[in-house]
Amino acid sequence: MAILLACAGCLATDQPLIIAHRGSPCSIPEETIEGFEAAALAGADYLEMDVVMSKDGMLICRHDITLDDSTDVLAHGEFAAYTRTEAMPGGHNITGIFAADLTSAEIRRLKAQQVMPFRDHSRDQETQVSPLRDVLRFAKPLVESGAVLGVYIETKQPSWHKDIGLPLEQPLLDVLDAEGWFKLPQGAIVLQSFEPQCSPSGSCMI
Repeated sequence: MAILLACAGCLATDQPLIIAHRGSPCSIPEETIEGFEAAALAGADYLEMDVVMSKDGMLICRHDITLDDSTDVLAHGEFAAYTRTEAMPGGHNITGIFAADLTSAEIRRLKAQQVMPFRDHSRDQETQVSPLRDVLRFAKPLVESGAVLGVYIETKQPSWHKDIGLPLEQPLLDVLDAEGWFKLPQGAIVLQSFEPQCSPSGSCMI
């Protein structure tokens, strides 16, 4: 079950809200500024993104903790040795090149690409992996102007990140604070986790 941590009543509305899940992934590689821009222009109310962390502590917008499917990391031979298998807290294994094993400088060398083979791949290699900070800087003027209501951020595998010494929660709060998001109107930030322990009473509380 998803746990939404937001200001009470901030989602109360008589109208349906359009949440741009991963941006505009049908036409533009997911979780990129270009995709979020397209979603805003299409009339989305919220820009939804997921966050994972690099080896040196940069929050980046990726749906998965591995980079194999959504970036061209496999085309970079220098990263081949990073492929490994990790046991997740839920008991399943994930194999790939983990964002947490690459530095922010290394991740900036990657290009985003479509995950689904049946989607439009014409813009693969045109967009970069987006740091959360850059997405927040892009989105803030949109919130201030009323073009969108806010951002909808999900922490990916927060328990695993904590186990490897890269907890997501405080850095997420820190970047939201540094970029002035706590000064925006009520409802501008929605934080989400799919891990039951990431609740107001748990160690992963946001």
